[in-house]
Amino acid sequence: MDVVMNVDSRVVREREVEVLAKAARRRFTAEYKRRILKETDGCSKPGEIGALLRREGLYSSHLLAWRAARERGELAGLAPRREPTPTRRRTSTSPPGISTTRSGLISTSTRLLCTAGGEVNPGH
Repeated sequence: MDVVMNVDSRVVREREVEVLAKAARRRFTAEYKRRILKETDGCSKPGEIGALLRREGLYSSHLLAWRAARERGELAGLAPRREPTPTRRRTSTSPPGISTTRSGLISTSTRLLCTAGGEVNPGH
């Protein structure tokens, strides 16, 4: 709190600092999106859509995204869930224990040298 005093030691101005909590991201239901899109579809006069957006606290980007979702059929009900992508299993034609990658070859050769009693020189 800032306090500014004059010559007579009276409080002239006091300013408080308000700490706000972090804003949470808004989530809109499919029903709400459909209702807003239906209202915007009925707007015919200039400025009606802008007034609607201000009244609801929305941005034009919301309308763009919701219209695209409506065209894809995602607002008809719940949005379809994406299926997880299957992980590909790498198949190697090399025998077990033999690496075909450069880093694998280096680590394999290093292990062989260490077990054979050789000196390891990573620079060469």
